[in-house]
Amino acid sequence: MKRWLVSSFAPFGGAASNSSLLVMDALKKREWRGQVEFTTPLPVSFTETWPALEQAIRSDFDGVLALGQAERRSVITPERVALNWIDAPIADNSGKQPKGRRIRDEAPELLWSNIDWDKMPPVGGCEVSYSAGVFVCNHLLFQIMEWANKNSKLGGFVHVPLLDSQTDSLYRGIQRLDEGRAVESVAQLLTWLVNE
Repeated sequence: MKRWLVSSFAPFGGAASNSSLLVMDALKKREWRGQVEFTTPLPVSFTETWPALEQAIRSDFDGVLALGQAERRSVITPERVALNWIDAPIADNSGKQPKGRRIRDEAPELLWSNIDWDKMPPVGGCEVSYSAGVFVCNHLLFQIMEWANKNSKLGGFVHVPLLDSQTDSLYRGIQRLDEGRAVESVAQLLTWLVNE
């Protein structure tokens, strides 16, 4: 049995909701027998997100799993890799929009998640992804993996599509995923990680 810390993001880009936060709030209501703890919502900010998550990490955690929203995806996507690259399509919630630069000059071009997603049991509505994007989600995964590799821990990131319960006008016309299905799928992933 492993102990995991799970995070999600606050709403961003003028929206009132974030699918990762909705899923995490539902997961918090389940019984995890002390094997899973959850953070407060992380700020969608290139400078503030990792410090907020790092502050919540304790030495007894075996791994950190971050959840984020992916508006243009239709399935839940565990991410295999983080790029050492930022090219923000919009400003973060701090008003910053860095373009075309590395996260850390002295670091590798990419860092792989050390979760063996190939061993993941069949979970409906999930597909492993090779692109965490170039916004705050990828930035956070890169920093999680730096921490994980340095401390011999596990690290990963899972993107959640928009959910049918999100009524933000900003997302009008975009495909949605049933919230109950999304919560159950992420719960299955997390249960596997705890027991792996």
